[in-house]
Amino acid sequence: MLPKVISVFGLFSSFVVAGDATLVRDVNTTISHSAVLECSIQDRAITDWKSLRFYWQDDRNVVLYSYNNGRKVAEHVNELYQHRVTDFPQDIVRGNITIVLKNLTLDDNGRTYSSFAAVLDDSGTTRYHLEHTQICEMTLHVAVLYQEPRLDVNTEAMSAVCSLQGGFPAPDIQWVLLHNSSHQAVESRNVNTETKQNVHDHLYSSRSILHIPAGRHEAVSCLSHNPTLNRTVKVTHYFNTGAAESGIVGGREAKPHSRPYMVSVQYRGVHSCGGILIQRDFVLTAAHCKNETWGSCTVVLGAHDITKKERTQQRIEVDEYFAHPGFTGQYEYDIMLLKLKKKAKLSKNVKTIGLPEGKTSANMKCAVAGWGWTTAHDCPSNVLKEATENIEATSNCENIWQQYFNSDHMICTNFTKKSGGICRGDSGGPLICKNKLQGVTAYTSPEDCTDLSYPHVFTKVRFFIPWIKETMKK
Repeated sequence: MLPKVISVFGLFSSFVVAGDATLVRDVNTTISHSAVLECSIQDRAITDWKSLRFYWQDDRNVVLYSYNNGRKVAEHVNELYQHRVTDFPQDIVRGNITIVLKNLTLDDNGRTYSSFAAVLDDSGTTRYHLEHTQICEMTLHVAVLYQEPRLDVNTEAMSAVCSLQGGFPAPDIQWVLLHNSSHQAVESRNVNTETKQNVHDHLYSSRSILHIPAGRHEAVSCLSHNPTLNRTVKVTHYFNTGAAESGIVGGREAKPHSRPYMVSVQYRGVHSCGGILIQRDFVLTAAHCKNETWGSCTVVLGAHDITKKERTQQRIEVDEYFAHPGFTGQYEYDIMLLKLKKKAKLSKNVKTIGLPEGKTSANMKCAVAGWGWTTAHDCPSNVLKEATENIEATSNCENIWQQYFNSDHMICTNFTKKSGGICRGDSGGPLICKNKLQGVTAYTSPEDCTDLSYPHVFTKVRFFIPWIKETMKK
């Protein structure tokens, strides 16, 4: 149920013997609420207000309220309005006639309601020439408050989706980026927006896709202003140090199919994250890689160049997502299993990798791989790349990352500019030490994945082996 508020203007006019200009106003309200239609007649020439005939009608000339000789005349009111109109206690002495139109729907939007008056003589006929003199005219604007927008940001693909519902008018979604503490409107060429109207409830649904331009952005916001109710709804995503901020920068192109367990996790055919085939029907990846709002998820196995349809490739849709129950969208427990709709066909280009048995130790050399960004602010790689990183001492990881690092279920590594390392788009990929899967790529520095002062962080697979085995049994 959408929230409802009402914002109504009081309306006043003057009724004079010679006639006067009609007072025109807008009345703003929301569905299921009421609209107050108020008109005040002030004329010293009228001494007996009980001789007043006063009525309201809509733009189809349908009478919705009639007041004659000091009483409401129900028989003059169209049946469409019999149960929708009520009147306030009227101040006839001062000519204040107010009614309430109840239970508004979107069909009432844009309708015009007018009040008319005439002075009657004792016989009930009109005196002077004032019959049907229009006093007030109100156009009713019935709106539905816009819902709080839903914002889904895929920092791997550098895209965002904002969706909301409401009306009238149809929501117009705007995008704003926070860059160097300054808000910047997004150019229209980076945005694709579509709006549809539901034939049943007449509400509008708007959906806007933003292709986030390159740069060190602090936040992205989507917002929409409802001019009828003068209210703006807004939601903001802050780019912080997180798993979503983690291709191989530097490094080298991997020998084609030398890592047959590598998986490209894709939404709508676009690479989003890496993954590891640990069983014919299960892929291990990072929990933050789940984004069902982008459509169905597909894994690509046996790939080297993900922009080509290689004969070695197998594309399999994901059937179920099993994010670790401890994952809250931040740093802890950033691990997920993808259950495939069918089992992979194992070959020399598609193989599983076993779960680890031993521990890692400081300075141990490990390999990372992925199709992620090739520089800190560039674009993803078409071909699989790999690099070497070394296990960092746990104490250093804790000192640098502090509350963001938990040594129980995280590993961190150091790297050099020459050797390269993980970056945006590599999340969910493997950390391989002595040919064993030890980690799942999680996060890097929020500003620059090549910043040597911030070790790269991985989810420690060994810690989660009981959960992995139990989940795959279900």
